[in-house]
Amino acid sequence: MCIYTCIYISIAFLIVGFWSIFFQTMLLNCQQLHEQLQKFSELKRQFDVVLEAGELDAAKSLEVEIEGMIKLLGEAIGTPEERFNLWAKKHGIEGEAEWMGTVAIGDKTKEEIISGGGLKEQTYLAELIRRPGFVVSERIEKAGLVLMPLSALGAFRGRGTCAWKEILSAAKEYQLDYCPHEVGPEIIRQDMTVGRSPGSLESISIAMQPIFWRKRRRIFCIDYLVGHKKVLAETTVEINGDYLNLEHRYIFRFRG
Repeated sequence: MCIYTCIYISIAFLIVGFWSIFFQTMLLNCQQLHEQLQKFSELKRQFDVVLEAGELDAAKSLEVEIEGMIKLLGEAIGTPEERFNLWAKKHGIEGEAEWMGTVAIGDKTKEEIISGGGLKEQTYLAELIRRPGFVVSERIEKAGLVLMPLSALGAFRGRGTCAWKEILSAAKEYQLDYCPHEVGPEIIRQDMTVGRSPGSLESISIAMQPIFWRKRRRIFCIDYLVGHKKVLAETTVEINGDYLNLEHRYIFRFRG
């Protein structure tokens, strides 16, 4: 089969695959993909022009660029876990960051979140969720979750502690973000596995916009009790206090 025919077939499969996976995951960096697709379209246009003009050397050069772009976009529209693996390798944190999976959020009332997470008996958590500061996602989507210590973020390398106000900017440099507020209750409702050693009694915090309640800023955390029982809890944070243990593990939203 002619190499140019192969290119056109690859383009067709790429476009179909892109839209199919995009609507399934809704986790892609839309701006970056838009820019890459624009570049891809321009390369294809140039390829058509030089090929029609019989400029085979120029066509061959563009062919190499197109094949590289196909590979790049193919990586971009892989599964969230595949993108996480590439991301962890890129940043050299394969042994520190763990892929937790995706959690469905959005289109629930606060009372549905409370009842679905089995939190009616935990009145202090139910009250926290009912606070105005607890923001419910307006649309249904899936959030990819990554578990890692703060020390894995480049901005904190070589440091002993950090302040809460530094976390978000350091995370964004690694294509990570705060988790939506629903993530904590949904981890419990969906019984997601959190961490390597559920019997270790480790407390794992959720990186999220703190909720102001009873004169303190609070975030959710996942605690393990005796017998491996996983429960949702909350802890307070000081925005300016430079005291956070960098080896403590947090759950972030993956934007890669």
